[in-house]
Amino acid sequence: MYKYYKFDDCDAVAKRESAYVYLLDEAGNWVEKSSLLRKFIGGDCDYEEISEKEAELIVQKRKAKL
Repeated sequence: MYKYYKFDDCDAVAKRESAYVYLLDEAGNWVEKSSLLRKFIGGDCDYEEISEKEAELIVQKRKAKL
């Protein structure tokens, strides 16, 4: 089960399941970014958990821009 996050310092959106972290790219595709895992473990960024529905709306908006 994924948890979805929106970062406060930019318009980045990520989803996480265990040790796997994916970042939403500008085209609306989820790209694995294992380097982001340290942000969740180390707490070196501000983020808020968002719902799957909210994340999906952001995905659709990005895909519509293409």
